[in-house]
Amino acid sequence: MKLIGNNIKMINKKISISLITSLLTSMNLSAEDSVQLSSITVSTATKTEQSIQDVTSAIEVITKEELEERHFIDAIDAISSLAGVSFNSNGGLGSKKTVYIRGIDSTRLLILVDGIRLNDPANTQDGSPLHHIMMENIERIEVLKGAQSGVWGADATGGVVNIITKKNKLGTNFSFYSEYGSFNTRKFGMNLGYNNEIIDLSASYDFVKSDSFSAYAAYGTNINNYEDDAYENQTYGINLTYKIDDNNKIKTSYTKINSFVNTDSSSADSLRTYDYDTQLINTSYNFKSKNYESDVYYNYSFFDRNYDKVGSNNYYEADVHELGQKSRLDYYKDSYLVFGADFKRFNVNKPVDNNYKNFGLFFNNTNRFSDLVFTQALRYDNYSNFENKLTGKLGLKYYLTNDFDVSINASSGYNIPTMNQLYGTSGNINLNPENTTSYDVNLRYKDIKISLYNSIIEDMLAYDFGTKTYTNFSGENTFKGFEISYQKAIETDTILSLSYDRVVAKNSDSEYIRRIPFDTLKMSLDYYGIQDFHFNLNGEYIGKRYNSDDKSGRQTGKYTLWNSVVNYDINKNFKAYFKIDNILDKYYQTVDNYATSPRAFYIGIKASF
Repeated sequence: MKLIGNNIKMINKKISISLITSLLTSMNLSAEDSVQLSSITVSTATKTEQSIQDVTSAIEVITKEELEERHFIDAIDAISSLAGVSFNSNGGLGSKKTVYIRGIDSTRLLILVDGIRLNDPANTQDGSPLHHIMMENIERIEVLKGAQSGVWGADATGGVVNIITKKNKLGTNFSFYSEYGSFNTRKFGMNLGYNNEIIDLSASYDFVKSDSFSAYAAYGTNINNYEDDAYENQTYGINLTYKIDDNNKIKTSYTKINSFVNTDSSSADSLRTYDYDTQLINTSYNFKSKNYESDVYYNYSFFDRNYDKVGSNNYYEADVHELGQKSRLDYYKDSYLVFGADFKRFNVNKPVDNNYKNFGLFFNNTNRFSDLVFTQALRYDNYSNFENKLTGKLGLKYYLTNDFDVSINASSGYNIPTMNQLYGTSGNINLNPENTTSYDVNLRYKDIKISLYNSIIEDMLAYDFGTKTYTNFSGENTFKGFEISYQKAIETDTILSLSYDRVVAKNSDSEYIRRIPFDTLKMSLDYYGIQDFHFNLNGEYIGKRYNSDDKSGRQTGKYTLWNSVVNYDINKNFKAYFKIDNILDKYYQTVDNYATSPRAFYIGIKASF
C-alpha cells in the first residue's frame, strides 16, 4: 500500500514522530514506534469489516491521503499505481481502457462501488466503465488479487476492485474543487453533507470536460495532426443513513454517471461518439448486536451505451438486480463466520432481449489462533442458463514475528459468458463458463513484500478471428509471475515506495499474450520537508510489450514515464496543487496507433469546511 500524507504541518521543517507513525500505519509499514496493523480495516476479502492482519489474500489499499494528494485522473489511473497492475488505452480521457491485474484483464475482474456491481452484462471486452469513475468523492480503493469466486461468485477470476465512497464527519460538511489544465481540461465538483449521528446525508456533483486529443494517431506521428476527441463527464451522488437505534439502521444511495466521448476506431476518419449512462442504487437494512450482525440489501445497476459511428448506430442496454442477505457471527475470540444468500437477475434489453438468473449460497470462516490465521470460503451458485458451480478458497497466514509473516492461498473462480457473447452479432449460444485455479505465496519482512503467483484459466472465452465469433478455447492459459515492493520512511520527512513485477502470460498455444508488459518498475518519492508543502515524484518503467500474441505486432513497451505533483496547504480550509504528467514529453503508445498524452500541466484548488 502506498501513502501520501495529508494536512502536514511541520515545525522547523520536521515532521513529528507521531505524524510519521500515523502515516506508516495507513501504509501498512513497520516503525520503531508501535504501529498497529490492526488499526487498518478492509471489507472486500470476506464481505465484512476486518483487520488487514486477518486477510490472507494479497490485498492493496489506496488510501484517502494518496487519492487526495496524487490527483489521479480516474479509477484506472489510481489502481495502475499499484504493484502487479497495468493498463492500456485507446486514446485520451474517456476512451476505452483495459486494466490488468497480474496479467488478467478487466473482463475477469469484479468491479464494485460500495459493494454494487459495476460489471456490464451487455459488454464483451471492458467489463466495467472504470475509466468513467472520477476520484474526488472516493474514500479508498481496495484491490484484492487472485481468484475470489468462492467469496463473490462469477466475474472475480482475476480479483476484485472495490471503490468505497467518502463518509461524512459529524456536523455540516461542505467541500468543493476546481481544476484547469492542458487540452482545455476543466474539472469542478462539490460535496455537501450533514451528520448528527442519527441522520447522515450527503450529496455530490462532479463535472469534467476536456477537448482532449485524437484517439487515433499513426505510430510516430504528431497528435496535433489530427482532430481532438472531446470528453465530458457528469457524476451525481446521494447517500442517506438513518440510525433507528443502537442496533438498527437503514441506508440508501444513488449514483449516476453520464459521460460522452468522441473517439476513433481504426483510423482518424472513423469517428465514433460514445454516450454512457450508468446508474447504481443500493438500499439496505442493518441489524447489529454484540456478537451478531445482519444485512438485508437490494442493489441495482443500470447500463446504457450508445455507440454512434458513420453508417451505423449501436445501442446496448442492460441491468442487474441483486437481492441478498449476509450475516456475521463472532463465535470464539478472534473467530467469525460470514454466511448468506443472494439472488441476481441479469437483463439485457438491447441489442438482444434476454436474461439469466443466479442464486448463490456462501460462507466465509476466519479463525485466528495467536500468530496463525486460517480462512475458508465456499460458495454454491445455481444458474438458469449454465451449469451450477461450487467454488472455494483456502488461506493460511503465519506471523513468525511482528515484522515477518508469510501467507499462502489456493482458490477457484469462473467467468460466465456475457449476453452479447452469447446472442450478439458475433455471439455463440454454445459458450460455457471458463474456469480458473489460482495460487499465491506472500511474504512480508518489515518494509519488503514479495508475492509469487500462478493462475490457470481453462476454456478461456475469447473472440475467434477465424470464425468471427466468440468461443471457448480449449487448453490452459497461464499467468505466472512475482511482485516485489518496498516502502520506507527515510529520515523524518521523506517516504520512498518501489515495486517491481514480472508477468509471464501464455495462451493455450503457449504463445505470449498480447499487450501485457513482461516487466514493470514503479517508483514514488514523497517529500514533506518544507512547511505546508508536499512534493511527489513518481515514475514507471514498462518493459517489453507487444501488440499481438506470440511477441508479434508492434513493440509498445520499453519506455519510462515521470510525473510530479506539488501540494500546498494555504490554510486549514484551502489547498492548491500543481501537477505535471509525462515530464520528459516521452512519445509512446500502449496500443498500436492509439495516442497517449504528451507533457501536460494541471493546476487546481480544493476547499473544505
